[in-house]
Amino acid sequence: RIVSRKPSDFIITYRGRTFYAEVKSVEKEPRFSFDKVQKGQWFRAVKVTHAGGLYLFFVYFGCVERWYRIPAGKLLERFHSGAKSINLKDLEGLEWTLGDFDACISAQAE
Repeated sequence: RIVSRKPSDFIITYRGRTFYAEVKSVEKEPRFSFDKVQKGQWFRAVKVTHAGGLYLFFVYFGCVERWYRIPAGKLLERFHSGAKSINLKDLEGLEWTLGDFDACISAQAE
C-alpha cells in the first residue's frame, strides 16, 4: 500500500544492506534532546529495530563540529528509561565521517 509519510529522512541501500537514516543537528549544546525526535519517528524506529532492521540517527553537533552515527536502539533504550536527552560523552565511539557507509552497515552489531 502507498503511505503518505516516509519512514525516515532517507532509506539507504549500500553493499546489499538497507537501513533507515534520520538526520538531526544540535548547534550549541553537548547533548541531543529527544524533543527533536517526532512521535512518528520514534514509532517507526521501534518497528524497524524490533523487526531486526537497522535504523540510524545521524546527529551533527555544532559545538564540536562532528557527526555521530547512533543506532536507534541506543536512543530508544535511554528514552524508555526516562531520559530526556543523550550527552556527547555517551556517544563515544559513534563518531562518523560524512559518507562512511561501511561504518553504518557494521552498526547492526551495536
